[in-house]
Amino acid sequence: METCTDDVIFAIASFLKPNDLVNLALVCKRFGSKNATSKTELSMMEESSRHRITIATKDAWKNNHWRDSDLLWIRRDERESWMAVHHRLHLIQTELVFSHVIGDAITYVDGDIKHIQGRRSIGGTDGLSVAMCQKVMESGRHYAEFIVTKLGGSNGIIAGIIRHEDAKDLSNRKRLGDIIHRQSFYLESYLLKRGDVIGLVLDFDDGGELTVYINGFFPGVEPRRGLSGQYCWVVTMDHGITSPDTENRGFSSSIRILSSSPI
Repeated sequence: METCTDDVIFAIASFLKPNDLVNLALVCKRFGSKNATSKTELSMMEESSRHRITIATKDAWKNNHWRDSDLLWIRRDERESWMAVHHRLHLIQTELVFSHVIGDAITYVDGDIKHIQGRRSIGGTDGLSVAMCQKVMESGRHYAEFIVTKLGGSNGIIAGIIRHEDAKDLSNRKRLGDIIHRQSFYLESYLLKRGDVIGLVLDFDDGGELTVYINGFFPGVEPRRGLSGQYCWVVTMDHGITSPDTENRGFSSSIRILSSSPI
């Protein structure tokens, strides 16, 4: 790699994901070090990320197929690296995943970032545990579907939305109700069974309304209205308390992302 020209390395980098760019920087010092000959004095890694963001932004304005919220999410703060913005761009361009799992009461199922499960322990679990998706929604109409892959006893599932900026402080909260800018639905276990699909529709075009469905039907839960701002999908479990003789002790319910899209 050290014998390649800068142009060759830069061309290779244009095809790589953010994590792969970091790996390239680790094995190629030229790519990871600051480039004194560059007008911006950025490393080739940073320059490659900046180039990708510039192209994506120009494409968005030219073809008008990006949402305003997407453009806001790839706007760079002066304190940020271009690599950090590139990572957010990559998340926007990929399918919906649980990009952030916060707290010790929720974990991925076999490392699948689209599939989470609640953890139970004798005496309960302290603090708030949530799984948050990466897409930021601010305008238009959006939906997400989650399939119930397991129900743990009397434990329910909480699904809804949360302000993007509030996610930074989630680990310091005790429960989802402590978050002011969030809206969610508590779906008790008697409403659900394995294989049921929980659907959420967020409609900014109709006064900012969030509605929940189970298997495509309205379960009689009042929609949340008057919503505005930047929101992300969020899911958590009522992990509760279990006893040593509880069947399947250690885990409560589990849920997997089925589909999502702007409408």
